[in-house]
Amino acid sequence: MEPTLQGRVVWTALMICLLGMAGCGAPAMDQDVSTQPTGREEITPAQRSQALAQQYVKNGDYEQAEIQYKKGLAMDPASVGMMRGLADVYMKLAGRKKESIKAMGGSPDTSQVIQAYYDKAVAVYDEALEFAPGNTDIMEGRAYTLTAATRYEEAVAEYQRVLAKKPDDASVHVNKAYALGKMGEVDSAVQAYSRAVELDPNDRDTILRIARLLYDNNREPESRAWFGRAYMMDTSDNTLGRFLGALYIRAKDYESAVPIYEELVGGESEDWRLQLNYAVALEKTDDPDEALLVYEEVIRLNPEKVEVYFQVADLLVDGERYSEGLEYADRGLVVNPDIANGYASKGKALEKLGTHLAKAKKFKDAEARYTEARTVFQKGLAINDPRFNDYFKKQIARQEQLIDRNEAQADMHEYGYE
Repeated sequence: MEPTLQGRVVWTALMICLLGMAGCGAPAMDQDVSTQPTGREEITPAQRSQALAQQYVKNGDYEQAEIQYKKGLAMDPASVGMMRGLADVYMKLAGRKKESIKAMGGSPDTSQVIQAYYDKAVAVYDEALEFAPGNTDIMEGRAYTLTAATRYEEAVAEYQRVLAKKPDDASVHVNKAYALGKMGEVDSAVQAYSRAVELDPNDRDTILRIARLLYDNNREPESRAWFGRAYMMDTSDNTLGRFLGALYIRAKDYESAVPIYEELVGGESEDWRLQLNYAVALEKTDDPDEALLVYEEVIRLNPEKVEVYFQVADLLVDGERYSEGLEYADRGLVVNPDIANGYASKGKALEKLGTHLAKAKKFKDAEARYTEARTVFQKGLAINDPRFNDYFKKQIARQEQLIDRNEAQADMHEYGYE
């Protein structure tokens, strides 16, 4: 049967590549360079099968590639290059099956089909090592396959054998560390990853691997240091910056959080959550004026975020800016008049203002503020929020005491008994 035009084109391309009539780039993973024909030497049937297998792999037809590699190995059973190619095909078949199972909502980890592909790949690598013992490329391929097959202890042992031959290969340390991490050997994994970073200090991905491994194993303080190192290598990574900033806030390390949020906010961010974290960090680092500016920006961006009004109110009251604090508390209660926290903030502002007025001998004004504070706390208690009920009861009683004390101080002042 005459080949089709498409068949002629494919075959011609294969022949050109194999006969060296055009530059085909670096040899493929499965090429035996020492046995490749040069000039116009005639290719062998085994090489023809190898070439077809490579083309099938390129086209994603892994089943046909498997057939061709097996045909080629039947004719040339010592071809390590074809063995590596066949092992790679099994890994690709496993990967494709895994994606298919995931797409259907299944769990690929329990697939016997996938495991069978991994086992076949390992067996091929074992056979290749019989022909090329000590070949580190084959050993690495075998170790990688063992890792994919969740045979982690065997993978670690294989990577260790590779490292005995090339101890300064950072990528091997990384792959070994990954397998160790999967085994739960966190300290050993971190040590292996760290060795890779020593060999390649600019390997940010590995630094992030260390950070994530530590974080996932509840070693957050250590993870923050590694996340921070990765962030300083690329401060344009806003995703990492957000995460790191949140870690610092959670750890109450506000000094470290401030520069992170300064970088993220950049003075122009429209993300109110970033602005809010930035404001909190500024407040906790005793920069209330700057914090107030950022809190106001949060309110502008999200005026319904009622809790922020009360945070600002408390901050202003702590800075003895009582009237401004009352204003923010009232603004928040306009947004939501049924939130206990708002009455707590307003009542606190009124009491502090009353005490300030009493110290200034303005006892009548002070009594009015204490009385108003008592009313505010009573309104808060009426909301019946279990988190605040005890607080409100104590504050109501406290205002009664302050009113009585203020009255006594007023009498003493009037009769000159101070």
